[in-house]
Amino acid sequence: MKLQLNYKLSETKDGLYAYALHVEVVQPEDSNDSNDSNDSNDAWDNNIFVFRRSTPTMNPYGTTDCVVDDEFFNVATPVDMYDIPAKFPDIEHGMPYFRDSVLELWFRNLEDAVRAKREISEDVASLRRLWDNINNPETFKLDETETYGE
Repeated sequence: MKLQLNYKLSETKDGLYAYALHVEVVQPEDSNDSNDSNDSNDAWDNNIFVFRRSTPTMNPYGTTDCVVDDEFFNVATPVDMYDIPAKFPDIEHGMPYFRDSVLELWFRNLEDAVRAKREISEDVASLRRLWDNINNPETFKLDETETYGE
């Protein structure tokens, strides 16, 4: 599996203490040329950021009626990639989570924004390693055969 993340970080101006970190997962430019059998693009999608959709607000006479918030939850695990739908939650079936390829986070200070970027990078690197490991039987640690019956 090959991933490319594009990061953008805003600058503060006029003494405002607000920073936006924008992260987008894109298909690497050289991924079509890869001969790596573990880099199967048909079994992989770029929606690796997990969000949780809130319950719609109840304000029938206000402007916020039925408004929902999508809160960033984590970088997906390999199991999340199978269990959590991409782009939209499946509320009817009890799944308030969904995955997307774009993440935007806001911070009050630069240190938190830089730390978040570093931790997201580490989690994505971990996801890539785990994904490659579970899709390559040669890396499995347990290999045994059991016989049952006579």
